Amino acid sequence: MNQLTKFLVEGILNEDKQEVIGIYAGGFKPPTAGHFQVVEEALKQYPEIDKLIVLVGSGVRDGIEQVESILVWEIYQNYLPMKVEIQPSTKPPIGAVYSYAGNNPDDTIYWILGARDGKDEDFSDIVQRTAAIDKAEDKYNNVEVKVITTPNKDMSGTNARKALLAGNREAFHQFLPSQVEEKDEIFSILRPAVKETDNPDDGKAAPFGSGYDEVKEQVNFKTLEKQLDDMFAELDIDVTFTTHFKERVIERGLTEEDILELANKIIDKYPDELDFLDKDQNIVMSHLSRLVDIAAVNTGYGDDYLKDLVFKTAFKRKDKSEPEFRTNKSSPRLAVNEHSMGNSIDILPKLAELTQHMIDKGYNIEPLPGLELIDDDVTNAEDFFGKTAYYQPDTQTIVLYTHGRHPKDIARSFAHEMIHHIQNLEGRLGDITTTNTQEDDHLNDIEAEANLKGTMTFRNWTDSLQEGFDKKLGKDPFGLNQFARELMAEGAYDSLVTQLTNATIKKWVADSKKKPLPKKSFVDIDIDDVDGKGREIEFNYVGQVEFDKNVDGYEVDGTSNSGEEEDKFPFIATLFKINPEVLPQAWSKISADVSDVIRHEIEHLTQTGDNLRTGKYMDDDIQLRDLINKAKILPQSDYYKLEKEVDAMLQGLYLKAKKTRKPFKDVIKNYLDIAPGLEAKEDKEIILNLWRSRRGALSLPVFENEEKVMDYKIYLDMDGVLVDFDQQFKDLTGMMPREFEAKYGSTGFWEAIDKAGVGFWRGMSWMPGGEALYNRASQFDHELLSSPSRSELSKIGKRLWRRDKTPSTKLTLSRSYLKKNYAAPNHILIDDREDNIQQWRDAGGIGILYKSAEQVNAELDKLGL
Repeated sequence: MNQLTKFLVEGILNEDKQEVIGIYAGGFKPPTAGHFQVVEEALKQYPEIDKLIVLVGSGVRDGIEQVESILVWEIYQNYLPMKVEIQPSTKPPIGAVYSYAGNNPDDTIYWILGARDGKDEDFSDIVQRTAAIDKAEDKYNNVEVKVITTPNKDMSGTNARKALLAGNREAFHQFLPSQVEEKDEIFSILRPAVKETDNPDDGKAAPFGSGYDEVKEQVNFKTLEKQLDDMFAELDIDVTFTTHFKERVIERGLTEEDILELANKIIDKYPDELDFLDKDQNIVMSHLSRLVDIAAVNTGYGDDYLKDLVFKTAFKRKDKSEPEFRTNKSSPRLAVNEHSMGNSIDILPKLAELTQHMIDKGYNIEPLPGLELIDDDVTNAEDFFGKTAYYQPDTQTIVLYTHGRHPKDIARSFAHEMIHHIQNLEGRLGDITTTNTQEDDHLNDIEAEANLKGTMTFRNWTDSLQEGFDKKLGKDPFGLNQFARELMAEGAYDSLVTQLTNATIKKWVADSKKKPLPKKSFVDIDIDDVDGKGREIEFNYVGQVEFDKNVDGYEVDGTSNSGEEEDKFPFIATLFKINPEVLPQAWSKISADVSDVIRHEIEHLTQTGDNLRTGKYMDDDIQLRDLINKAKILPQSDYYKLEKEVDAMLQGLYLKAKKTRKPFKDVIKNYLDIAPGLEAKEDKEIILNLWRSRRGALSLPVFENEEKVMDYKIYLDMDGVLVDFDQQFKDLTGMMPREFEAKYGSTGFWEAIDKAGVGFWRGMSWMPGGEALYNRASQFDHELLSSPSRSELSKIGKRLWRRDKTPSTKLTLSRSYLKKNYAAPNHILIDDREDNIQQWRDAGGIGILYKSAEQVNAELDKLGL
């Protein structure tokens, strides 16, 4: 049989072949090395698997959402065979497997389950989870359970989350697959910047400790049960109430907030205890601050394949003098406390701002210390002589006790301990053997300095927050509204600049500590990489510093060559001179200037030569430079007007603004104030006008004296306005959407998109002029308002696109016919659907029907935006 005949025959014989589908379902909050190993081993042990689907649950654990877990799995996919697919699940893991098996009766389903050696409870839990197969053999005769054992019994999502919450990067890395290189990226995905809510009351618990008179409404048990079901879904638990429980809730005055708050904290703190709860086992869940107790029992798995957790009774004490809720000794008590800082003020962003304040003031606090918050030590909080905070010199860690303390008091303690961190970095803590200041004069001096400087630092910081108070707008204490409009999504070269800056400063700092001090320090790095948009970039980088006591502070310079000449290779150099007497306090400012210079010179590389970017070519200006710098025929102010320099200066200064978290206009003003040759105010105005004319082309924010209208809020549609849905669909199918739908119908249209998965939505490119339009809108109050498709994949994909491209912008997903609910007289909708715009206008809003980016910009001009 020849090869062609063999190929055709095998193709015919295999047309009706059943597929073997592996299903690995779970919450994966987060996906760990153990999860990765289960998939890896399953494919090795069962090579007959045609496709292995990882189903990611929708629950949220310690802030880790389904979207983030999928993002991590997508990184893992790069290290796994092509047959692995990642899919979101809207059902609990066990139900999702049974549902898939029922919907695909002709396929053989391998239900992949993981178990850890030495964890007997893992195996007993597997027996319970798979019990329905034995009960309904006819219904699930296509399901085969495949148990994969892994060696590390301490490898768990709970332990991984503890490392994340502690901010311990190295400890968290131990829970990731060894072969995965993107460990820091995963850490950043799962531990993002603190999210803020528009509603100041979101997440706040109801007041407690004031008796039961505050309960004004009858508890809606149906709604409450649904909320609890959603919360417990990831643990495959279904909550039900006994009549006695409901009676006790009313009798003892428990609120819905009491119950939800307790349940949420129990899930966060005791997921394993709940997950491995045996059939007929009782537990008592206790909130020690709210004085609330709920007794529950696991009655086993129901017909929906969920573990039934029955809330039997409830108890709430009026005060601590009342006897505690009594329970059988065999029923473990799962106890939690009120989060000490409350929900109205999140302390971490405040501490981050205080830290930035100290950096801006030149404090020697880098490398920054670790931070540990202890918020559940009630005994310590009730002890008059209890601890408030301490500094651990050997690990450079600040520990803050937060239970029951006002956030302002916590921040004051943080400032105090930061002074101890400075003392430690400067080698001044010494060998202290007592905590009694009366026994050690050195300790007394150290503490006196921390008390004085810590208090004054805290006071200066809080005073600075009062600046810019506007009675109309209210207080924006950390400039968040200002920064939100100015800090754009990460630029194409930000990551590369950060890497080079870190390598440069690290080497310079190390050499600055050598005895004797060397005259120079430098790094030499060859770059052969891709930028943030996937374009190749290649050059040599040299970061050189000269330590010179005759320099006033430090001097900044840089140079580059694009490699346009045949015998030249592209290179960039940062050339600094630093007076060692300003170190180490100046390192933070120097770091920002290094980033500025590197980004400035990278812009020059893209204007001509090997790294030329489309639309950026600029003619050689060496003769003009010589007339300015050498012959001195042209004034020095002309240097800041050179075509190549304008773009390079703006890009470098903008990155510096982002790095230092300062308004772009302030960074520009500071630069022009000290730039040589710009003493005349007229020269500065001419240069500012020229720079403003380039701002739009470079997609940079407003700066200097341009007026901004703050009264409007802009809602941006995504598909067809910001992102090119039509081009993405054509790239996928070879046909434009309308053409495809006319040929294959609406069902075929959406099936093609759904088959492409999350990547279809996440991978969309900007519309022509879309990125510039977004950057313009982002200078004002704005958000994305987009309609999802019928599939959950579109919601996840759109959220990932936002995270990739516009991370500082809120995304609201709303059906098209509901968009009008967001309309208001000062709310602007930019949308490409005429019916959406008309409904928006009818609801009292301002609607701009998108036809092109140029047309929308013209209409925004008319509105004074």
